[in-house]
Amino acid sequence: MDLAKLAADLRGYEGVIRKNGIGSVAREMGLADVYGDDAAIVKLDGKTLLFACDSINEGLIEADPYFAGYSAVLVNVNDIAAMGGKPVALVNVLSSKDETVAQMIARGVGDAARKFAVPVVGGHFNPNSSCNGVAVSILGEAGRGDIIKGSNAEPGDVIIATIDLDGITHPRYELAWDSTSSKSAETVQRNLGLLRILAKQKLVKSCRDISSPGLIGTLGMLLEASGVGGTVDLEKIPCPKGVAMSHWLKVYPGYGFIFTAEKSRAQGVIKMFQEQNISASVIGLVDDTKKLILSYQGDEEVVFDFNRQSITGVR
Repeated sequence: MDLAKLAADLRGYEGVIRKNGIGSVAREMGLADVYGDDAAIVKLDGKTLLFACDSINEGLIEADPYFAGYSAVLVNVNDIAAMGGKPVALVNVLSSKDETVAQMIARGVGDAARKFAVPVVGGHFNPNSSCNGVAVSILGEAGRGDIIKGSNAEPGDVIIATIDLDGITHPRYELAWDSTSSKSAETVQRNLGLLRILAKQKLVKSCRDISSPGLIGTLGMLLEASGVGGTVDLEKIPCPKGVAMSHWLKVYPGYGFIFTAEKSRAQGVIKMFQEQNISASVIGLVDDTKKLILSYQGDEEVVFDFNRQSITGVR
């Protein structure tokens, strides 16, 4: 494996590059100080609420409008889960230039909402648009003090990846690993509930769901937000048979999360997922270098050097 080539490829990956503008728009909105989490934390009348939103890549909408609608719910549910929360309700914005496509997207939103037990309580429909699009905003709740932030990694923590490998590459969109649509509502809800257990029992320090930047890009965002670095052993990363690692590191899995935790808690965390037939393993170690380094069979290569560069432009 050519580590230098892989590192350069991951740095230039579109899913990473599209995060570069976050800092500039965040500063305009006064949001730079809250960067680092998959959802916003809102405290109201003694309750801890979580609020998140996501839109879906145009390429997925063009490839499969139904799955795009389904994924709009999935990615938001994962954002709430990543912080140790439970999804409560969602609203959506659907734009379309084609009535048939709009119906397919809407059907995907509805089916996913029922599967993940998150009611659609409202939204906005923009017909006769110049493009097809869907975005979802979701409300979640968490126990008081039971929040897993995406910026609490510390030197000495182990890095844990958990990914449901029981899935398939989407036939018309190769960057999507579908591991939820064929499973029962009971199974997907139970699997997401594992993160609430981690939060309640304080078993992990930080978490992000693996999203459009891929596994390494997502980990990079977590490390950057935490002001730390880390090394990842590529041979330790859970990966489906027959899928090249260079491709897998860019994929958006239907169920995939990155954690950091104290070494003494790692096996307990891993066991919790493995008992539900979800792959999990320690893939690396957090350090104070402010660099994300790939390791493979004794060789190492820097992917991101946060002393000199930023994924999001926030820090």
